[in-house]
Amino acid sequence: MWYLRRCKTLKRPPPSLRIKGASALDDQDKLLNFSILETKNLDIAISKKVTQIKHIVQELKGTFTPESEKYLPQHDHARLKHHYEEKLSFHEQQDDSKWTNWPRKTEFILNSIRKDSRTNKNHKRRAANKERKTIKAASRAIELGSVVILVEEDIPLGAIALLGKGLGYVPTPAIDKVGARLDMKLLTNKILNQSNINLSSKSHPNQPTEPYSIPSKLRKNNYSSALPSSDDVVNEAVNRMKSGLDEKLRRPPRKTTTNLSTDEMKGLKWLENSIERGKIAITQADKGGATLIVKPELMEAKDIMGISDNLRSDGEGPTNRPSTLPHFKPGKPYFYPVLKIHKLKRADLKPGVEPPIRLITALQEGVTRRSDVYLADRYLKQLERDFCSDLLIDTNDALAWLDNINDTLDHNTKRKLRAFTFDYKALYDSLDPELTIKALSTAMDECRENWDPDFKRWMLKLVDLSLRASVGMFNESWYKQKRGVPTGGSLCVQIANIAVYYIMRDLVYSDESLMKHIKSVKRYIDDGSGAFSDTKRQFGEFIRKVNDRISCHGLNIDEHCIEDPGEYVAFLDIQFCFDGDGNLKTDLYVKETDSRSYLYYGSSHPNHTFSSIVYSTSLRLRRIINDSDRLKHRIEELKECFFSANYPKKMVNNVTSKVCSMERRIKSHNDSNSSILVPTSPDSGIRVISTYNSDKDLRDVVMNLEPALTASRSFSSAESSSGLGSTQSAPPTKKKSLFNFVNRTGFVNRTGLLKSNNWPTVPLHYKREPVVVISPSVSLAIL
Repeated sequence: MWYLRRCKTLKRPPPSLRIKGASALDDQDKLLNFSILETKNLDIAISKKVTQIKHIVQELKGTFTPESEKYLPQHDHARLKHHYEEKLSFHEQQDDSKWTNWPRKTEFILNSIRKDSRTNKNHKRRAANKERKTIKAASRAIELGSVVILVEEDIPLGAIALLGKGLGYVPTPAIDKVGARLDMKLLTNKILNQSNINLSSKSHPNQPTEPYSIPSKLRKNNYSSALPSSDDVVNEAVNRMKSGLDEKLRRPPRKTTTNLSTDEMKGLKWLENSIERGKIAITQADKGGATLIVKPELMEAKDIMGISDNLRSDGEGPTNRPSTLPHFKPGKPYFYPVLKIHKLKRADLKPGVEPPIRLITALQEGVTRRSDVYLADRYLKQLERDFCSDLLIDTNDALAWLDNINDTLDHNTKRKLRAFTFDYKALYDSLDPELTIKALSTAMDECRENWDPDFKRWMLKLVDLSLRASVGMFNESWYKQKRGVPTGGSLCVQIANIAVYYIMRDLVYSDESLMKHIKSVKRYIDDGSGAFSDTKRQFGEFIRKVNDRISCHGLNIDEHCIEDPGEYVAFLDIQFCFDGDGNLKTDLYVKETDSRSYLYYGSSHPNHTFSSIVYSTSLRLRRIINDSDRLKHRIEELKECFFSANYPKKMVNNVTSKVCSMERRIKSHNDSNSSILVPTSPDSGIRVISTYNSDKDLRDVVMNLEPALTASRSFSSAESSSGLGSTQSAPPTKKKSLFNFVNRTGFVNRTGLLKSNNWPTVPLHYKREPVVVISPSVSLAIL
């Protein structure tokens, strides 16, 4: 041990600890690095030798008598010491002869090595703590049901812990130089365009401006260069922004701390490799938010949901190419399956089980996408509300309906009411496209008498084209839907609601004798609910008669539930009933397989995102539950869910206390239908859209040049220049910022883990419109 410790001051350690091949190096930087590495190896050898000696002493303890206390005779000890002194002297001579070019071990080098050894001294304890945290996180994910394993494969704990954070979890993003430059391109275009608009309005103050009426879903990022401004100050600032960002991006990237542990990083790598090799597939449950680990064959089965019967193969189709062109190019529509684990009990979710599957048609990038979005936002959503008197838009609308029943009916009637729910079987697949066109025509004739007949025919042709264009990719083959209406189109909800109401009104609602015991009935797409004033047997007879009447149109109510007065029934995320005193009772409904998992605290999101999630979910409970005691109980359950997602207790307690003290308010949707349209932003400044936690360079450049732009002729306020000749001072006003910063998130877990399934994934960090190559015949048909 004395010999090894003395070797630490030598240029090179004993031959057995030297790095092979390093003797021939001439580069001083490399020699220094190898010298430090060899010294660290020597430290490790000393540590191992100490551990070995301790074990030997422990084994031999008690086997020697006090007389034989010395393990070696004195002359042998002296002879060994002399041997190691000669070896050490030989190595010291080589420092001045053979290893002349190698650096000497200065005190700085030795101190840095000692510091490294001290920091790594407790690495085993730290590794054990990290392992315990990983085991705890993985166990919590399994217990809460946020991760459901349906394969026999051994899944690493780090992978389970990572999936337990949710597919929306955003790891710390790296600097995306291309994305940053494209964000700057969009920003400079906005500045130039706004400058020209401001200068034009100042030159022609009485000229009316045309409102921008294109639906927000159809607006597209334009990366073409905007026209220069008439203001030279703005042009100079824009050029300085571009050059300033380029200069910052050319610098070496800053070191960032990742928000994933070592085990989670390994688990992510294992998941990606397993998905690539086809061992597993990752998907999200149809309802409940759980992440499922399943067999790839389950997601690729040809006969799921009757795909072999309902879909017709069309052979090969177009392919996607990234594009930043200013005009729209249709993408690749596709079919994808989702697993309905909510149809099973939690105890049945074991490896090998195959849950029911729902096949969804994703037509958001189809050839009729733009006309679909335009018709839905501009005409059909309001027409749907005006025509369908039994329609509910969301939970808020359902609560307003229940409160209306509670306020209008007397207590004697409400004491006898039985709450019921029902569900149409495979609604979208059961609807006849010709019937939906007829129902839409009837709705327009009754509710839009002022529309021109040619305009109505034009709309019916576009809807018919949308229904016939339901083609998509599945398992690398193209399919066309042969019956029903697509489930993922922009028009599907509106035309399905209009068609169902058209059938029910003519065959059910208009028959007073059939509806005499129905006090009220409402519907949310294929889920219905209401209040019945007779017995359960009579309600079963009512459902049978309804099915007899609507079966000719392919509809069928396959599930229904009715309970006695005072017992809850579940509708959407509400469970309600009327108690023995005739009072309405509402509570939160959570499915057994619902994971109740929220965005994990620590994801790369802005801080206000997490407090907003706590506030919005607590406010949802405040609206749903009409009893303070039940509300407090549900809030406590909700707080435990947030604590499991690592939310700070102080923040959760403060937000939930604030919501509990608020008054319960239910607002029904008005006739303007504004609640289901995309809201407009109230911000008046120029929006700077960038990736959160990866946009420091862009923000710094913009903020440095904001004063110059604010003082320019284009963006200077008219009020500040108009009062120069006034002797009366104006009251101070808060200065508005020229820019409004809006953050997007980086790549989410979903981006990498769902890539092997049957649907393409688009990174949330930066979305490019795809380019499609279409045959001339198809193009002509579309035109």
